[in-house]
Amino acid sequence: MSINMDSVGFETEETVHEVDRVSIKWFALALGEKNPIYFDREAAKAAGFADVPAPPTFPTTFRDAQDAKLRDKVGFDFTKLVHGSQEYEAPKPLVAGDVLRIKSRVADIYTKEGKSGAMIMVKTESTGRRPDGSVAFVGRSTIIQRP
Repeated sequence: MSINMDSVGFETEETVHEVDRVSIKWFALALGEKNPIYFDREAAKAAGFADVPAPPTFPTTFRDAQDAKLRDKVGFDFTKLVHGSQEYEAPKPLVAGDVLRIKSRVADIYTKEGKSGAMIMVKTESTGRRPDGSVAFVGRSTIIQRP
């Protein structure tokens, strides 16, 4: 399968995800977190949060059928993929109870010469919005397909 260079600009349909305490707990445990704000509502409130906050990279968990459609549209060869980068911006932390509308898009695709030949760089961007339309987070990822 080859990368569909014309998939730049492709957007997924919007999906709704709710941030919940159980998911936050398991994600924080997977990260090796020890801070009680991720596990105890009272500790979170004492630290100034409305509820248990999610670790900054928590939006990684918002994967669903729409992400599969994006991957299919791009045409990744999973035997040749390398994760290039991941970053998140959030004006304020996500907390348990947040309901988010999430949409992803293919932001850019370009080639870059590597030691073993031309690599294809695919940049994606996911945006989560709160019910009032404000941005809850923006996640950017670069996926590299090796030659």
